[in-house]
Parts: sequence; C-alpha cells; structure tokens
Amino acid sequence: MSLALATPKTRRLDARIDVESDDLIARAAALLGKSRSSFVVEAAREAADRQLARADMTMMPQQQFDSMMANIDEVEPLPRLQTLLVAPRSYRRA
Repeated sequence: MSLALATPKTRRLDARIDVESDDLIARAAALLGKSRSSFVVEAAREAADRQLARADMTMMPQQQFDSMMANIDEVEPLPRLQTLLVAPRSYRRA
C-alpha cells in the first residue's frame, strides 16, 4: 500500500485544467483502475520526489569532477594566513 493511500487525507488540492488534459487523465486513471484524484496525486508525488532528488545532486562531466577533486587535494602554502594565525590579537573578548 502506498503512503498516499495509508495516511488520512485531510488536505484538498484543486486545479483548473483544460478539457483535453482532463480527458487524458481520466483515460489513464481508468486504464490503471484508479480514480482521477489518486492518479493525479500519485503522479504529482512521483514528479516531486524526482525533482527533490535531483536538487540534492550536482551533475558535471567526469573530467571537470576529476579536476575539481585534484584541486581540493592539493595543499597550497598560504604564508599570509600563517602569519595572521600566529600574530597577537588586536582585541580580546570580554
């Protein structure tokens, strides 16, 4: 049983759609033996899951990824930063 069917339905979603979209959704839902409402909710949830999963990923070509990783692994000396780290503080916290 899917999550959408197992949980109580307490919210409502309304949409204005054209006749062709309504007919298309009705035919597809009937083909699957589902109500239009459950068909639309399941399709919307699947699309939302795909979109949110994609938002957590950064896609780049393999060569660019390899270059990025090589640059991350390189340690570059930063003498000015080292000087600042050992310099006396100009202020003290109370």
